[in-house]
Amino acid sequence: MADPDAQAQAVADVIEAVVRAALAPVLARLRALEPLVADVQGTRERVASLDARAPVPGPPGPAGADGLGFDDYEVRYDGDRTLTHRWARGERSGEQVIKIPTPIYRGVFVPGHLYERGDLVTVDGSMWHANSDTTARPGEAATAADWTLAVKRGRDRWVK
Repeated sequence: MADPDAQAQAVADVIEAVVRAALAPVLARLRALEPLVADVQGTRERVASLDARAPVPGPPGPAGADGLGFDDYEVRYDGDRTLTHRWARGERSGEQVIKIPTPIYRGVFVPGHLYERGDLVTVDGSMWHANSDTTARPGEAATAADWTLAVKRGRDRWVK
């Protein structure tokens, strides 16, 4: 029988060769990364030098808390045409109202009623669109800029 120490050494040599072969690609990648480590070290030194500098104040502005953020924001919809954007924190607040001239049918024209831009009304069987806020009656020559005929009244026909 062969020497047990020689056999153990032969097994160890085989295992070492297999491990070296398996780790060769990993070692090659690590060697390729070595130049990058030097770059990272240089970057660390530059960041440390910037951290050591005294802070530079920004432009002068009003003293107080930071500006308003998402937690201070809400949107309200009136169910008709108006969106109200509101920012508020404590006594500080701001509001922006946006009115969208979405077409909304308001029924039969009522004299003296204020119709808003986008409203639709019927007069004598025709439908009219309000081009601006107005109380004028659609279809009159003086109100041509205020209203646009959207749907003209049809003829009544009796089918027998």
